[in-house]
Amino acid sequence: MIRRAIGAMFKKPHQVGEIVFRYRRSRSRLFHTFFCPPLRIRAFEASGRKVFDRVIPPGRVVKLPPCVLVIETSAQEVADASYGPVSGITLD
Repeated sequence: MIRRAIGAMFKKPHQVGEIVFRYRRSRSRLFHTFFCPPLRIRAFEASGRKVFDRVIPPGRVVKLPPCVLVIETSAQEVADASYGPVSGITLD
């Protein structure tokens, strides 16, 4: 739970890796990049459709559309990873 609360805060870009936040209910969510390197944030609906995909600079608050899955990665990985629709999202 602590890792989820901290997310990418206080990490260098090469230390971020991929951080996944999975939620039971689809709701609009607030994420921030305070104390974070630039992040690529992607959000997905329960159907697997991508509803948000942007690189966010440090020190920003971002309101995500209703989603059940959020993936944070370093902005440096933008060219390395491309996510289309995600299938098989289960909300156990």
